[in-house]
Amino acid sequence: MSSREFPSLSITGSVLEVPPHKESLVPRPIDKKKISPLDHHKRNSATVLNATKALKPVNRSISQMSSQVSCKKNSVSSLNGTEDHAKYEDEIKKLKKRIEELENVLKNNQKISKEKEKLIDELNRKLSELTKKEQALNKNLDEAGKVIESLRQENDSMHRQIDLIEQEKRIETKNAVEKYDLYKKEVI
Repeated sequence: MSSREFPSLSITGSVLEVPPHKESLVPRPIDKKKISPLDHHKRNSATVLNATKALKPVNRSISQMSSQVSCKKNSVSSLNGTEDHAKYEDEIKKLKKRIEELENVLKNNQKISKEKEKLIDELNRKLSELTKKEQALNKNLDEAGKVIESLRQENDSMHRQIDLIEQEKRIETKNAVEKYDLYKKEVI
């Protein structure tokens, strides 16, 4: 088999390549007999207009147009959807991480508040014990004050008695000295 027999086929390695159809590669020739040189500009603008008219929908219902618009939106969103989806997933991950952080902070705060409550309860218990001891001490002080007052009164009464006894002894001593002096005078 030679390449001259089949000019449209070429063999590359073990693969047989077939060129595309000729009509799709070569544009249609323009029939110059129908177009005058004055119409050349008009022809170019007309083909542009015809091409744009061909793209515009003609006599379509609103439902057909809305379905086309939704299809276009879906195709655009499907192209951007992967990026948006990735963004949303990243955002969701960030939010989940933030929620976990906040839950940990909440747990720590709850632990701290429980510890504070325990500490407050312990301090209240100690305070109540101290107030009981203080009340007991105040009672003891009151009783001690009463005892001290009674001891003062007793001390005062003993001092008065001592004073009275000393006065009596002075008087007796004075009387005894006077008697001795009289006796001395009588004996001499």
